[in-house]
Amino acid sequence: MFSVITEPVIPVRMENGQEKDAGIREIFENAHRIYDIKCSSPLERYAILRLLIAFAMDMLDLKNTKERKELFCAGKFSIEKFDAYVKDCESSGPRFDLFDKTHPFLQAGYDEKLDAKAEKPVAYLFPELPTGNNHVFWDHRKEDRHRMTPAQAFRGLCATYVFCMAGAQGYPSSVNNTPPVYVAAIGKNLFETIVWNMLSERECGNIAYGLKDVPWRQEEPVIPKEEFAEVTELGALTWMPRRITLKQDADGMIRRIYFQQGRNFKGNSLWKDPHVPYRKGKEDVVVSVKPELGRQLWRDVGNLVYAEKENPVLQPKNLERLGEIVSLDESYVNVRMTGLVTNQAQYVEWMEDEIAIPLCLMKRNDVSELFREDIAQVEAVQKIIYGGISKLMEESVADQARMLFLSRMHDLILGDVMKEMIGLSGNIEKYNIKAGYNHVKAFHKEVEERIEQTLRQTVDCAGNHVEDMKKQIGVRKIIFAGYKKLAKEVEEEYGDEEILG
Repeated sequence: MFSVITEPVIPVRMENGQEKDAGIREIFENAHRIYDIKCSSPLERYAILRLLIAFAMDMLDLKNTKERKELFCAGKFSIEKFDAYVKDCESSGPRFDLFDKTHPFLQAGYDEKLDAKAEKPVAYLFPELPTGNNHVFWDHRKEDRHRMTPAQAFRGLCATYVFCMAGAQGYPSSVNNTPPVYVAAIGKNLFETIVWNMLSERECGNIAYGLKDVPWRQEEPVIPKEEFAEVTELGALTWMPRRITLKQDADGMIRRIYFQQGRNFKGNSLWKDPHVPYRKGKEDVVVSVKPELGRQLWRDVGNLVYAEKENPVLQPKNLERLGEIVSLDESYVNVRMTGLVTNQAQYVEWMEDEIAIPLCLMKRNDVSELFREDIAQVEAVQKIIYGGISKLMEESVADQARMLFLSRMHDLILGDVMKEMIGLSGNIEKYNIKAGYNHVKAFHKEVEERIEQTLRQTVDCAGNHVEDMKKQIGVRKIIFAGYKKLAKEVEEEYGDEEILG
């Protein structure tokens, strides 16, 4: 018997700085005293948070935003409700035991006809370990030399389902296809974090809530390759695209698992994950924002702020209603972004970033559009820099300059620009078209200074012969001509003389 309710399976950091492992019951009893989930893998950290959110949603069945705010104001979860929920879930037998023969938690019960030929090393649950054609990162042991504790295997299960990618022989991907960028608002403690990122029934919109539609409440087995055209909110949060069963050895460790294709979701055009930003592409086709190799997550922060319906950006659902839950006294909200870059069924790189975003950008369209324009210009300028340098110099110089420019813009965008957004939104009368125009002019001056600094540290250092100097002058002309054209277009857009007076 190994119940995730009582066994210490989730590493956490308490508000006093103490680090410990806790079971799910202890997590909910002390969520208001827990600072955060602490995992060595950002994939596991987000996946476990997603599981706890689904657990809370199914347990509490909140009807609307008002009830969610009332929960937030209560400041903690009711352990009595938790215990009653667990008792109800297990009314017909064990549901939270990792090794139960019939209903192992977050797994399929072993079936000899389905699973006998699907045995794999436990390393398949951990993308950082080399398996199949995956890269060797920092562990050079062969895939069959690994062993894991039940707690480690549990965390690997959670991450495998959420960050699952499509594979050869028809292996389905996660409920979101190729893993997207996942976004979570991070509170002062784990209780706040869970409440901020869960949804009530009404907040799910056109997606059915799916009460009791979680693996530990279902009787339906996971059938390899079984296709589904629809999904509920709770069903998607706990989707199982792999059929997995853990094998525990006599010493309690796990070295082998049964691992094969699982549920295959086919209705992606109808499903919008509540923790994922989306963009409208060609012909208004909506696609999730994906992480990219070499692209820092902060560059997609413009996809997280408020957007009107006609905007091509779709803000994540969990951030849409944040202003109705979070105290208006809060100037900033911490937002954590997690992504896994994949390529042709290979894990390439995981990434995580936490950004403090002004709450006004979650609620005000005027300042959010201005902020999104700044982000768009950063992207345009880094392309101008790279293109201008690579025409006359080595691509390595162009790449170095681009990354140096982006580093400088990171500090500007997430520092002074965000502070200015708070100032502009402080009084609804203070923001007007003139304020927007003045911001654009000042922003362009800052950008131009950073272009100059970047060129001095890269292009101007690339040789001191006459031919080198000719190239340096040529690069400067190309880059500044391109930038000034861009800046003029933006300033003309914001600088309508009739409005400015």
